[in-house]
Amino acid sequence: MLKKIQTLYLSIAAVLLGAMPFFSICHAYDAASGADIRIRFYEHPVFLLFIVIAFVLTVIALFSFRKRILQIRMCATAAFILAALQIWIIIAFFVQLGGSYLISAATIIPIPCIILLLLSVKKSGRDEVQYAKDLLAGKYKESSADKH
Repeated sequence: MLKKIQTLYLSIAAVLLGAMPFFSICHAYDAASGADIRIRFYEHPVFLLFIVIAFVLTVIALFSFRKRILQIRMCATAAFILAALQIWIIIAFFVQLGGSYLISAATIIPIPCIILLLLSVKKSGRDEVQYAKDLLAGKYKESSADKH
């Protein structure tokens, strides 16, 4: 499991996604009260739902290392969900919150996660193609259960 580079990619993406709900989306300084107002990801149920779904898909892909096609599909789906989340975050920030809030650096966490997931898809795809080539070349012997 830990021999493949895609496992490292998926692990880093899972850690980032697992920590993401606790970061703030944006913050503002209220001059009247002197308080620093922070809006966190877990305060928005839709953002939290997208993060949890992407996290679960990433963890499932991480532990399905023997089923590469499933791993590729899970990673691609999680990357698509994170891309939608990133677009939604940008729209929500610029349209709804507006000028008095400052965007946090944590709002770009989906971008490195998308990159890591797509790199994992690329490496898993290469492994699957190499396995198919080796299978056709006869490097793997058929087991007695496969013969009829």
